[in-house]
Amino acid sequence: MGGVGLVSDGLSSYFENQEKLSEIDVKEDKAKFDRIQDYTNQGAWYLKKGSVKDKDSSIYTDFNADLRKRELNENGLKGYIKSSGIDLEGKSVEAYIDESIKEINSNLDKKDQISNKVKKYAKGEGSLTLEEMSAKELEQLDTVASSIQANGSSNLEIYLNSTFEAGDKNEKNKKIILILLTVVSLLSIVLFSLHTYEKQYYRQFSQYSGKAKIDDYEMIADGSGVIAHWKSVTPEEDQKKKKYGGSLNLKRIQVGAHFILRSNIKLKDSPYYYEKRPSKDEYWTLSLYKIEGKKLKEEKEIDLYKIVEDFDSNYIPTELGAIYSSNGRELAALQIRSLKDPTIRKMMFLDLETHKLQQNDHLAEKVYEKYPLVRFNVNLDKNQSSLEYLRLSDGSFSIDPKDLSKTQFKKSSKAYRLLKQKDTKVMILNPQNSANRYSRGMSVFELFMKKSVNLYRDVTIPAELSKDGQVHTTHSKEEFDQIYDIEKARKVYNNME
Repeated sequence: MGGVGLVSDGLSSYFENQEKLSEIDVKEDKAKFDRIQDYTNQGAWYLKKGSVKDKDSSIYTDFNADLRKRELNENGLKGYIKSSGIDLEGKSVEAYIDESIKEINSNLDKKDQISNKVKKYAKGEGSLTLEEMSAKELEQLDTVASSIQANGSSNLEIYLNSTFEAGDKNEKNKKIILILLTVVSLLSIVLFSLHTYEKQYYRQFSQYSGKAKIDDYEMIADGSGVIAHWKSVTPEEDQKKKKYGGSLNLKRIQVGAHFILRSNIKLKDSPYYYEKRPSKDEYWTLSLYKIEGKKLKEEKEIDLYKIVEDFDSNYIPTELGAIYSSNGRELAALQIRSLKDPTIRKMMFLDLETHKLQQNDHLAEKVYEKYPLVRFNVNLDKNQSSLEYLRLSDGSFSIDPKDLSKTQFKKSSKAYRLLKQKDTKVMILNPQNSANRYSRGMSVFELFMKKSVNLYRDVTIPAELSKDGQVHTTHSKEEFDQIYDIEKARKVYNNME
């Protein structure tokens, strides 16, 4: 009976064992073991003492052998039949097994017929297990399998082994899976470590703006202002800084009549508090543009730490101020600090033409001095203006694209297109101490509100800046121009243009 046919190499392995012996019928047990081993590919060691042998199949087993046993114990031959492509003629698998066993039993003597226990087992029913079967019951199960398929249980063996792979291939697969799991685990550790490192690295920089350059612009108000779009040149680092947080996102822009500069910062603290040079990963540089007529010319990036070190190696920069005009030159105020004595600070000026530091005591006094200002008191209507307030001291501003309808720019204009983009700034081209700062500033501001808005309504001109030395309130640009004394303003603001 049976076409089981494969004999395990384990049967040829005999080991002495003096501690574990049992008196069993070796012939009966070997026949039973042959069947189980062929079904499950489970090996076993045979132990001997004299003429008595003890077999312990729990000693030599593998994971997939247990899976093959579980498949037979839970489903019997149903999985095997379903995978064999047999035409069940519309019957259920259980009915097909019943009819097959009925046909087998009709050709056998009663004592050799398939028992009800084996019949139930073949249908995945009952409590009988492969291990509990006698050699005779295993022989009957083999008979059922043989009658179902011409090749008998050799095909059952193929089904079990292909579903629950055995042998070297299985071992290789296990090794591959183990290697893959190891690689995935190591990769997870590496990625987690990288994430932790990046988070700690970027969160340490409390002052960060990244670096940016102007990639497009449009001059406005007869050259009194410019609309410029700033494009990041450090986009990957910007994203990581945004992801991990801890950024003040500084984007300070300083503007003169002839130069525009942007502070590019990556520092662990405000430069004002530094008492030593920053680490190699930190920087404080300036993106610089020179205004030539109606064009912007990009200048070489300025490293403030390098500029100050070249001037005096015992100092570092601590604070950048506005751009001032003096004797036809534009200078950016820059406070520096002594490395030897941190209590010592000096006000210096960076010549934006030569990129050299210079001392200007007279101008330095004006940086901290409070001087008279013209007050523009107009109340801006949010329905008429894209701006909430007028602030000349900032030098630059931006608007919400949804407020573009409140400006005087046509939808077809380049200015309109630029203002719709993120990171676009409007800059008023005035040094901080310009006597023309009011007229130039208003000529830019008025473009960002409807034509009906009068910015010169209720303007207060202080006595120090009026032609007759009296305080005046004006209500129109013409009236303002008649009263405002530009020559007095030049002296007051120390403008030497």
